[in-house]
Amino acid sequence: MSNLVLNEIEMKGWKAEVLAKEIGMPKGTFSKIVNQAATPELRNVLKVVRHIIPHKEKEYMEQYLPSLTTPDRIIEGIEYASTNRMFPQFQMLLDLMENGKSRKLKLYAVSYKLLYTFQKNYHAIDHTFYRNVVSVNKDVLDDEQGMMVDIAEAYFHYKNKDYKTFCVIAQSIKEQIQNIKEGYFKESVTVRLHQMLANVNLLYKCDYDQAVECAEILITSSIGKTYTAYGYYVKAMAALSSNYNEAQKNIDLAIKNYKQASHFDAVKTMKRKMIQIKSFWNKPIEETDDYSKVYKNLSNGAVKEQMVQLSKTAITDPCEKIYIQGVLKGDDTLLLAAMTNYVKEGNYFHSLFPKQALLNRGKSVEAVELFYNIG
Repeated sequence: MSNLVLNEIEMKGWKAEVLAKEIGMPKGTFSKIVNQAATPELRNVLKVVRHIIPHKEKEYMEQYLPSLTTPDRIIEGIEYASTNRMFPQFQMLLDLMENGKSRKLKLYAVSYKLLYTFQKNYHAIDHTFYRNVVSVNKDVLDDEQGMMVDIAEAYFHYKNKDYKTFCVIAQSIKEQIQNIKEGYFKESVTVRLHQMLANVNLLYKCDYDQAVECAEILITSSIGKTYTAYGYYVKAMAALSSNYNEAQKNIDLAIKNYKQASHFDAVKTMKRKMIQIKSFWNKPIEETDDYSKVYKNLSNGAVKEQMVQLSKTAITDPCEKIYIQGVLKGDDTLLLAAMTNYVKEGNYFHSLFPKQALLNRGKSVEAVELFYNIG
């Protein structure tokens, strides 16, 4: 493979000893990484890549991951491919695990196949089958492998909005993580877990302090920009009802990091979150897409049938669609239905939007709270 790091160093005329010192790495280790003379811990490889060619990290890793051969490096590599949504490389390393001679790696392949399926289409998963496959091979099952199966099962309950079961499994995983040696793998599974915990604390528990605590773990990790971005998104939503400037600042940072990760679907989602934040605080909405037009008209007292019709196509989330139409039409029944549906799916955070709309329409706090608690 082409040596992108060495080429950059030679082109810029940088000194190896200076770069190694800046990164905080022994010169010998630095030289081995730069000259591709060894395959050290992935954390060290990423330190070098992100210091010297941060704009070419994906290109470098696309070339680097296929070169991995030892079990520990393959496991680190597949973690990187998974958390950075590099599915071709994920599949390639998965095939390497499944078709290799190491029985231990074959077992890891079971869990990673499970996670791969989750990331591509979590509806198609059969986690019971995979857990049974692992259970008959307990003689070679180590702490890391067992934890990967638990993480996959946690994903299953998380995606199916069974947050109570998820929280029980998550607590067990947090305890298991303490027994794993320091390294990229440990940091990666920690981030995986805390992304889910951040969302559950935000949406289900409405425990904003805990959500922000989890978000900080995502932001300060070295796993990838998508997790950094998600951390900023959680912080923005946690600040939604208390601090407009804080919410706006963090959504801007989320958008910036998602762009750097080339995750443009997420960029679009974050821009819509920004519209929601502006609408919540009655701030001017400058954007001109259909979604923005609908929210721009929420504060208008007159019913605009055109906006009601536009909301049916511009807004895809069913609960959000009912909420928006309830506001546009001034229909308490629709607002109550939106609040009920949000609560039923465990999304207490977003149920605050129709709840606030009812209060804005002059409904008594006691009446709304009573209904909200019943729901």
